[in-house]
Amino acid sequence: MNKKNLELGQTIGKIGDDLVSLPEGTEMAGGPLDQALIKGHDGYTPDPAMYMAIFDKAAARVTNPERQATYLLEALNGARRRPGLWNTLETEGMLLAAKKAIQAIGGGGSRKTRLEGLSYYHGGLLYRMVGEYLKAGAEQICAGAALAQAGRFQEANTSIIAAKVELLNWAIQRGVDRGELSALHEACSLQNTWGLNPSKHYVLGHFLLRSPIGDPYFQQMGPVLGAPADHDSSLFAGIRAWRAGEADVAHEFFLKALREHRDASGSNAMDLFYTSIFGLMLVAQDRDDLVSVDVLREDAKTRHHHGGYAAQAACLRLAEEILRK
Repeated sequence: MNKKNLELGQTIGKIGDDLVSLPEGTEMAGGPLDQALIKGHDGYTPDPAMYMAIFDKAAARVTNPERQATYLLEALNGARRRPGLWNTLETEGMLLAAKKAIQAIGGGGSRKTRLEGLSYYHGGLLYRMVGEYLKAGAEQICAGAALAQAGRFQEANTSIIAAKVELLNWAIQRGVDRGELSALHEACSLQNTWGLNPSKHYVLGHFLLRSPIGDPYFQQMGPVLGAPADHDSSLFAGIRAWRAGEADVAHEFFLKALREHRDASGSNAMDLFYTSIFGLMLVAQDRDDLVSVDVLREDAKTRHHHGGYAAQAACLRLAEEILRK
């Protein structure tokens, strides 16, 4: 833990007092704790576990249901971002506690409806992290409806897109596309909050499902393939090279991406890790290198964080297909 995080940890009691006295309806997103412990700005190291602990303690100290629900949702926001393999049932319990607190809010109104929408949104992200994509999609559909009812239309768009992403993940997990790719394609033009990039999910889905290269929409994805500013640019550059028939170039990019994401802990880290392995398997298949495919299959069986279950399933399915021949 760096010095700034340590100093913050030593003042958790005071932070709790400050949270208890905040006005109802205060936005947590973009606040100092969000910026420090989720985004890692201003010299802090991202520490979602500390973020979770702060809001969990604050929720236990308030009696107002709206404020309690807000803090429980923020605790969940930190919990689902933690690195490693955390306790799924415990984290799901935090989601259910937040939903229970929301139901205790008297009357209706847009603020309660928005909190309901946010609880479904965070629920969708939680279930995505543990590979329950159908449940994740259902939560996001409910989130979109509630957030639209509350008048938060760009937030609703985020959940509409997220629902389509989760259904695409479900398709990747099963290895069968029954229109999920085209459904996400249709949502790519929606403006949304929280920086969700459906085009990248579309490209990854296209690649993992091994859809035809001639897809005209895929050909327009140049801006999201290998953009130097993106932390996942090596992987997308590899996909672009593979689609162009440049197997040797693709191999180098996929290998670089694998190294970059092997020990990463972000919410998409495992998706990118397994997709890198998938790319290397395709190159090995092209070279008729069955030994490498077998080694990569063993690598694809490893897991150090939640997430990426669809891409992992695609890897293992591809390995079995190659080695069976």
